[in-house]
Amino acid sequence: MARIHRSIIRRAGKVDAEKVANDGEDYLYGFNLFKRDLGGVTGLVTPVRVKSAIKRIDDLEKEALRLEDKIDRLMERRAIEAVKLEQDLQHNYDILQEYLHPDEMREFWG
Repeated sequence: MARIHRSIIRRAGKVDAEKVANDGEDYLYGFNLFKRDLGGVTGLVTPVRVKSAIKRIDDLEKEALRLEDKIDRLMERRAIEAVKLEQDLQHNYDILQEYLHPDEMREFWG
């Protein structure tokens, strides 16, 4: 995997990807309106490349939303496991209170 230059990484954190994708769609609309007039202009990024970049941004947004949902479900499962552990520890604590003296209990639970 290639390393991304630090200046690009800093800039990427400040860019609103949704706005840029919308700007790209606006550009394509304008390009289609003036397609005949722009036929001889050289050096422009092709509309195909702009479309594919917009599609990649949209696909990554969908993936991010899917992963956010997955993270939410995982955090919920994590919380449920914590509740179960808390109940098990309380159960053990209650039983140990019957077998250990109060000083030993304090030492046991730190």
